Amino acid sequence: MKIALDRKAQKIGTASTKSNKDLVLSSSHSQSWTEGNLAVGTLTRKAGTEFDGVTKHDTFMLVSSPYSVLGGYGGQKDRKVTFLKNDFTFSLQDTRSHSIANETGQSLFVTFDKQFRLDMEASLPSAAKLDEPLTATSGLPNASAYTQIINSFLQSGGHGGRLRLESLITLILSDVYSRMQKTGESAGPTHVLPDRVLSHINEFIDAKCDTKISVQELADIANISAFHFSKVFKHTTGLPPHQYVIQHRLERVRDLLETSTLPLAQVAYEAGFSSQSHMNASFQQHFGASPGKYRKSIKS
Repeated sequence: MKIALDRKAQKIGTASTKSNKDLVLSSSHSQSWTEGNLAVGTLTRKAGTEFDGVTKHDTFMLVSSPYSVLGGYGGQKDRKVTFLKNDFTFSLQDTRSHSIANETGQSLFVTFDKQFRLDMEASLPSAAKLDEPLTATSGLPNASAYTQIINSFLQSGGHGGRLRLESLITLILSDVYSRMQKTGESAGPTHVLPDRVLSHINEFIDAKCDTKISVQELADIANISAFHFSKVFKHTTGLPPHQYVIQHRLERVRDLLETSTLPLAQVAYEAGFSSQSHMNASFQQHFGASPGKYRKSIKS
């Protein structure tokens, strides 16, 4: 059954494709085909389109044209995420999300119920599991093939029906799980954070260096739980998150010592240390000299 969704509504509602009452778009256009609890389609989000809802099914979305959104999973509202072509997201059933599109972009999507995914996981030789929403920022190797298959399926009027949809979803899931193992984008203790995610984390720490930074804020950038993030982050960087943040603060201290004449108490404040004594002890341990001696050595 082909579904043309309501373009006059104010917001996107819950992300189900079974009826146009479940998925409502604002200034957008979407068409999909459903076969029981499986669905596939295209989704165009125009600038300003707001999504606020809970996914009713597992949903895989593959970016066709670049765009950015403000928001994310859970309570994230001020985080900007830029999607490039072939990036993808994986929202699990009952995932709460909120986002506003900054630019117009298009994605392909497939949805299926949780049991289909669990059956798929059980059939895989690997131990890969999806237990967190996943945002991948370096694409899938076979993305262009999936794009062709989905577009062909839609243009053919759903030729092949459920069997073809199941085959398509199985191919995509196999690719996603394989990619998770290679790049570490799942939340297992032996995985690593992708370079682009770590880059976003570094940018966030640098921008917020003079404020209190929580592990939860960093985990939100990676779209995984704080518990899993701490393990994955240490495996990636060799440091727990709080020590990594302290290193960034110390680099800020060194930069201020070299480029400014600020009093040491002000340097500590600008770098986010709770006190000058805390800064002094950390700096001495890391660089082998006190901040005062380091500044004098530069001038001499």
